[in-house]
Amino acid sequence: AAGGAVQRDPVYWTNRIHRDDAAALIAHLLGLDRPPPVAIGVDDEPAPLWDVIRWLAGRLGAPLPLPATGDGGNKRLSHARIRAGGFRPRYPSYRDGYGPLVAAWLDAGGNVSDGKTK
Repeated sequence: AAGGAVQRDPVYWTNRIHRDDAAALIAHLLGLDRPPPVAIGVDDEPAPLWDVIRWLAGRLGAPLPLPATGDGGNKRLSHARIRAGGFRPRYPSYRDGYGPLVAAWLDAGGNVSDGKTK
């Protein structure tokens, strides 16, 4: 809504995890007899930043930002190891995590033009 540019090319991969899933992952790992030495806490769906912003703009009725180019320094992470250990996120994608937040913001009178609620 502020009109900033977002990297589109080359694809800039991002990884997210909902705060509730991060807390649940910690509890899950603490409950394991032999937790893995390294656990990556991300959701099921690494996503290009442009796709996330495009989805959010569509939900909010906001214009798309200007596409920017960058150096592509990014990573797609996997939580296959924690999935193999039985952990299942409640919010497996950015759409699942941001969806209720966007809906609540709009229900409260959110205004994309000024970023505030009415």
